[in-house]
Amino acid sequence: MVLSILVGLLGLNAILLIITIMLQPRSQGGGLGAAFGGSSAAGAFFGGRGGMEFLTKLTAVLSVIFVILIMVVNFYIGVPQSNRNTMQRTGGAPVSAPANPGGGTQQPTGGGEK
Repeated sequence: MVLSILVGLLGLNAILLIITIMLQPRSQGGGLGAAFGGSSAAGAFFGGRGGMEFLTKLTAVLSVIFVILIMVVNFYIGVPQSNRNTMQRTGGAPVSAPANPGGGTQQPTGGGEK
């Protein structure tokens, strides 16, 4: 349950990180954000270079969160869970001694004195 939540957060973070990288303008201006009409609106909302600084900071924050999530998922996978049984931890069936269904010592059958 926890692992699926962590992996979901990791995927969402990766998508947002890709979007912020794609929207960053190039040195000549524009970028993918200008293709959607973002250059005039971004200039009015963020100021002259505010949009670029905002996206740069957002990309850096998302990158740090991505690395932290990777380390948390790796730590969670590496720690054995105490509530798992032996078969789930080792990946195989546990080895046990053969059972004696009779409950007592085995007596030889047949072959006695004639």
